[in-house]
Amino acid sequence: MQKNWLERLRGKPLIRNLERHYGAETNRIQSLAQALESQDDEALASRAASAERAEQFAIVYELVRRKLGLKLYPEQLIAGLALDDGAIVELPTGQGKTVAAVAPACRAALAGEAVQILTFNDYLARRDAEWMRPIYDGLQLNVGVIQKESSVAERQQAYAAQVTYATAKEVGFDLLRDQLIFSEEERVLRPFGFTIVDEADSILIDEARAPLVIAGSTEERFESGTNFAELARRMQLGAEFELDEGGRNVQLTSRGIDFIERELSIESLHAADQSETLVGLQAALHAQELLERNVDYLVDGGRIQLIEELTGRVVPDRHLPDGLQAALEAKEGLTQRGAGTILGSTSIEWLLKSVPRISGMTATASGSCDELFEHYGLKTVVIPPHQPSQRIDEPDRLFHTVEQKLAALLKEIKTIHATGRPILVGTMSVAESYQIAASLREADIRCSVLNAERDHHEARVIAEAGSMGAVTISTNMAGRGTDIKLGGEDDEQHPVVAALGGLYVIGTNRHESSRIDDQLRGRAGRQGDPGSSRFFISLEDPLMVRFGLAKRLPKSWLGEKRDGEIENSAILAEVDRTQRIVDGQNGDIRLTLSNYSHLIEQQWEILEPRRRRALERHRSVERARALATIDQLWSDHLNWLNELRDGIHLRTLARLDPLSEFHVAAIARFSEVMEQLDRRIEEAVSESDDVKRPSSTWTYIISDDPFRDQLFAKLGGTAMGLGIVFNLPLIFAWLILKKYLERPKR
Repeated sequence: MQKNWLERLRGKPLIRNLERHYGAETNRIQSLAQALESQDDEALASRAASAERAEQFAIVYELVRRKLGLKLYPEQLIAGLALDDGAIVELPTGQGKTVAAVAPACRAALAGEAVQILTFNDYLARRDAEWMRPIYDGLQLNVGVIQKESSVAERQQAYAAQVTYATAKEVGFDLLRDQLIFSEEERVLRPFGFTIVDEADSILIDEARAPLVIAGSTEERFESGTNFAELARRMQLGAEFELDEGGRNVQLTSRGIDFIERELSIESLHAADQSETLVGLQAALHAQELLERNVDYLVDGGRIQLIEELTGRVVPDRHLPDGLQAALEAKEGLTQRGAGTILGSTSIEWLLKSVPRISGMTATASGSCDELFEHYGLKTVVIPPHQPSQRIDEPDRLFHTVEQKLAALLKEIKTIHATGRPILVGTMSVAESYQIAASLREADIRCSVLNAERDHHEARVIAEAGSMGAVTISTNMAGRGTDIKLGGEDDEQHPVVAALGGLYVIGTNRHESSRIDDQLRGRAGRQGDPGSSRFFISLEDPLMVRFGLAKRLPKSWLGEKRDGEIENSAILAEVDRTQRIVDGQNGDIRLTLSNYSHLIEQQWEILEPRRRRALERHRSVERARALATIDQLWSDHLNWLNELRDGIHLRTLARLDPLSEFHVAAIARFSEVMEQLDRRIEEAVSESDDVKRPSSTWTYIISDDPFRDQLFAKLGGTAMGLGIVFNLPLIFAWLILKKYLERPKR
C-alpha cells in the first residue's frame, strides 16, 4: 500500500491495484467459461463475433482448455484484459504471456482490426503462431507468419491474414520496401490495426531507435579503408592515440596527429578538406581497439556478422555506420563491399507510433515504465505470478581478476553438477562461451553450447537444458523468450529435478542494462518451480573497467581472500549503483540520438503524400518517371545527411552544438529538395529515356553510432540547454516551412 501511494505521489505510470481495475470482469469471464463447457466448437465460433468482451474472453478461455489442454489463470486473464486496454503488461517469466495475448488478439480480429503480434526473433514468431493456431482456427480466423526469407507473395498473404506474427524489424523493412513500389500490386503491408509487442521493453526501448535502412546497388567501394587500417596497426596505444576513461572512444594524441600528417603528406589533419581522412582514421582505430572478434562480431563466409549484445544473436545484414563497417572489413582483410546507396530509412519507434492501437508484454517493464509512458503514452500494469516465486537470487560473488572469477566459476559448476542439478551459464560473448565449455570438457563435464554460431541448435538445446545433469553454456540467446522446463521433455523427471533445487542460473558478467540480467535470472523458477541464480563478476569485467569501478573504491575496501574473492557488501552495492547510472546514461543517449532521426522522419512525412499522388497517376510510364525522380531526390538527400552525420561530431572542435548544426543544415537541404521537386518531375515525365531502378536492394540495421558517447558528452548539461534555446527560432521556421509545403497544390 505504501509503495502504491508513493508511486501515485511521484506520478509513476504504474497500475498495481488489479482487483479494482479487473477483479469483477475476471470473475465474470471465469463464470461464463464454465457455462460454455457444454457447447460444441461450432456454437462457440458462431457466438464469438457478436459477443461482448467478457464473453469473447470466456470463449477463448474455453478453446484454450479444449485445444491446448491448458487452463488460463486469473493472472493471465488480467494480462489479456490489460493488453486489450492498451497497456504494457509485466508478467513474470514462465507465466504464459504467449497464451495470455491470444484473447485480445482474437477479440480485435473478430472486430475486423488487422492484428500484428510482434515478437523478438523469427524462431519465436514461428513457434508462437503454430502453437496458437488451433485457437484461431476454432474461431475461423486465419494466421500468417513473416520470416526473414519470406517471398513477396508469402508476405502479402501473411499480412492479409487476420492475425500476423512477425518481428518488428521485418515489419519495418517491409514498410521501407513499400515506400519504393511503382504500383499498388507490389505493396505487401495493409493498414495497421491492433499491435501487441512481445518483449516490449527490448523492442520499444532498446531496439527502437536503431535506424532500419534499405539500400540499392552501387559500385562504391571503400578502398581507403585498407590504407587507414595499415596506419592504425602502426600506431601505439599511449603514444599516438589514447582510449577515454570508459574505454569506448579512441582519441588521437598530438604525436598521433603529427604521425598521420607526416605519413599522408598533408598540412593539417583538422583542415576542412581532411574531414573524411579524420573520420576514416577514427574508424580504423575504433575497429582495431574496441571491436573484438567473437565478441562483437563473427567472420563467416568472407562477411562480417555483427552480434547484438542484447540477444547474443547474429543479426543478419546489420551494418555499422559506413566508415566503421569498411574499417572492420579492412581490419579482417575482407573485400570491402560498401553499404550501397541509401534509398530509405525509418525506426521501430517511428513505425509503432503510427499504429492506431498498441499494447505490449514483458517480464521486465516496471523499471522502464517512465520511458514507455513518455515515448508511447503506455501505462504499465504489474501482474504478480500465479504462484509465488520460489527462485532464490543469491548475492553476487566478486573477484579481483577474470582468471580468479573463472576458476571459482568452474569449481561451482563441478560441485553443483555432481548433484545432478541442471545448470545454465549465461556468458557475455561467443568467445567466452567456448572458453568455459572447453574448460568444462577438460574436467570431463559434458555441456551444450548455444551462441550466435550455433543458433540452428536452439530448439534442441533449450528442450534439454532443464534435464538431470544438463550443463548449458549460452550467450544472451537464452535470456528472452526461452522456456526451460525442469526435467526437459521427460515429465517424470520434473519432481526429481525440483527436489534438487531446480535450475541453477549463473551469470558471468553484469550487463549495462539490469533488465538483461533480470531476464537471465528469470529462466529459473518458472511457474512456481524452485530455482536459484547467482552472478560471478570481477573488477576486470567490461562494465567495471569501462566505468572505472576499482578506481572509485577506497583501497581499504578491496581486501580479498586467498582465491581473490572480495567480500564487501558496500562494493556490491556500488556495482548495482554503477549499473543504474549506466542505465540512465543509455536512456539519455537514446533521447539524444532520436533528436537526429526525428527530423528526417518528419521530412519523409512531408514528401510521402507527393509520392502517393504520383503513385495514383493513370498513364504507367509517366508514373514510373515521377516516382523514380522522387526516389532519387530523397535518396540523394538521405545520403547527404548520412555523410553530414558521420562527421558532425567534429563541429564540437569549433565549440558548436552538433545537433543544432545538423538541424540547420538538414532543414536548408530539404528546402532545396522541395523547391526542385516539381521541376524535376516535369522534366522526367517529358524525357524519353528508360526509367532506371536499382538493380538490387537489401536491408540492414545501423548499430548505434560509434561516436554516440562523444555526442552525448558534448550535448549534455549546459550545452543541451543552450542548444534547445538557440533552436527555438529554427523550430518555428521549420513549422512555417512544413505548413507551406503541405498546402494543397492547384
